[in-house]
Amino acid sequence: MTIFLKKDERPELEIRDALWTLLDTALLNGGYHINEGKTFNNRMMRAMKMNLGVDSFELMPEIEPKIDEEIFPDMDEDAAGINVEDFDEFKEEMKANPDLAQFVDEL
Repeated sequence: MTIFLKKDERPELEIRDALWTLLDTALLNGGYHINEGKTFNNRMMRAMKMNLGVDSFELMPEIEPKIDEEIFPDMDEDAAGINVEDFDEFKEEMKANPDLAQFVDEL
């Protein structure tokens, strides 16, 4: 494939990148290495930006989450809670009342 250009005319950057990528791929497939790694990297980054449709791979600033300092009320020590003893009393009630035991089993 021959491309005829005027003396001071250069192809667009995308065309040059595509041609260099074709050459780099041929070199790599042939077992050769790429001498200009930084240039190759820049071309690949431009190609990825173009294919992904992004302007930059720069990270967005980290979001600072709002800290909600909700203060929980102190537990009242006299408040009724669930204790192991409550379950023991419930077991006794179930033994005394078979209808209650059947109701619990249905749940």
